[in-house]
Order: sequence, then structure tokens, then C-alpha cells
Amino acid sequence: MAVLDIQITNSSLNISRRPRCLARRSTWISTGYLVAEIVVIPLTGYLGSVFGIRRYLIVNAVLFVIFSMLCGTATNLTQMILYRVGQGFTGGVMIRPPSRS
Repeated sequence: MAVLDIQITNSSLNISRRPRCLARRSTWISTGYLVAEIVVIPLTGYLGSVFGIRRYLIVNAVLFVIFSMLCGTATNLTQMILYRVGQGFTGGVMIRPPSRS
């Protein structure tokens, strides 16, 4: 799942081919996603125990799909970065789901 999420993020870099978008600014699409993902991975155990594992995973899966659809509707670089960060926060949970301990 982690590899698929990262590949999806890297495919969004096609937006950098637009004339108004600088290539170095478009790297924030991937960077924002990966940073958000790295931040949420260690928190999954705690948040899973606070909200309940099942509820936490279901909500994050739904939010991941919503952020994915929003990425498809992004009309500018700022929107794309914000949607990818949201996708990173919700996708990181699927990398390391909370344990039942």
C-alpha cells in the first residue's frame, strides 16, 4: 500500500509541466505528502487507541478516497499540495495500522 501511495503522489508531478508552475515548487506535492505520512505513522497506535481501531481505519480510508478525488479536481498548485498533504495524513495510517495490544 505504501508503494502504491507514493506512486500516486509521484504521478501528480505532471502538474509541473504547466507553464505557470515552476518545477521546484511542484516538488512540494511529493514532499508535503511524504512529510505528512511520516508524521502520522508514529501516531497511529495512539490515535487508534483513542478513537478505536476500526473507526480510525474506516474514517481514514474514506478520507483518503475523498482527498484522492479532490486531487483530481485541483486547479492550481496550492490546492494540489494541500490535497496531497491530506492524502499523506490519511495514507500513513494504512502503512502501519494500529495494533490491538
